[in-house]
Amino acid sequence: MTQQEMDKWTTAYHEAGHAIVIHQSRFFELKDPAILLTGTAQDNLAQAAISGPARSSWTADVARDFSVISFGGYVAQSMLESLRGWKCPQEGCHEDYRMMSEALNQFGIYSEHPAHLEKCVEIIYPQIDKLKELAEVIFNSDVDVPKADVLAVLV
Repeated sequence: MTQQEMDKWTTAYHEAGHAIVIHQSRFFELKDPAILLTGTAQDNLAQAAISGPARSSWTADVARDFSVISFGGYVAQSMLESLRGWKCPQEGCHEDYRMMSEALNQFGIYSEHPAHLEKCVEIIYPQIDKLKELAEVIFNSDVDVPKADVLAVLV
């Protein structure tokens, strides 16, 4: 497998992880398109393909929910590493972690983030088959993935 294919699989699992957790969210939902593949790294799922309350109106509970969503990419990439036996690049996870930290610090609840990681694991692990299926849809797409295609796997 080429490095380009490995990177594409990493992105596919990362974004699929976010989508699965967003689908379970109390405060956020997938926009359309649900998976952005044509933008830059800054146009990732956590910033551009979810909708929810305006940041200025967030409560601590919204920030907690966002934290769980932010860990979705990391948890999914970790699962990919276990399944495929390779080390995934972590660049996308760093930006997610930065945004999550900022949100939690705003409410003085950063110390709660290990529980948010655990909650994310509880959401994604039982859905490993959906994670694999959605990652394959994303991997095989050369354009942004519509919300309908994501929901077809998740529902």
